Amino acid sequence: MVLEWITNPIKAEKRPYTMFFIGILYSSVAILLSQWIFYSEASLVMIFLTVIASMPLMYSTIKLEEKKDKLIHKEIVLLKEHGRALAYFMYLFFGFTVSFAAWYVFLPSASVQNLFSTQTQTYLNINTGITGNAAMLGLLGKIFFNNLKVLMFCVLFSF
Repeated sequence: MVLEWITNPIKAEKRPYTMFFIGILYSSVAILLSQWIFYSEASLVMIFLTVIASMPLMYSTIKLEEKKDKLIHKEIVLLKEHGRALAYFMYLFFGFTVSFAAWYVFLPSASVQNLFSTQTQTYLNINTGITGNAAMLGLLGKIFFNNLKVLMFCVLFSF
């Protein structure tokens, strides 16, 4: 993919704020491609394409951070170095979030329905049957256990 040549971990550590714009670019390209090529499954494909576009940068960042682990023995210095990678990952995430939110707000409702149907349905499934402030703990429990289920799948598939 051509998008992976835009930046590398060393450039991203020097200017982490640029990852915000790269996050917007990656997610916007993913939305446009999923809407154009995979129209019937666009809500899942846009997430998949966004992740695929981010994978080379994530992989090379992890490799770079492992090299730093071997070279740097002082804990404080190592945490500062890892903090730089964490900073640009956060900017990348915020870029994704802003981009998806902007597309959700500014696209026509038919496109929004198609692009975000899976996410909307998951949100509705979590909130089914919960009304008012009296059920806030029930809502928190449902969200917590849903996230716990996702965590278990992540751990399972990481092996």
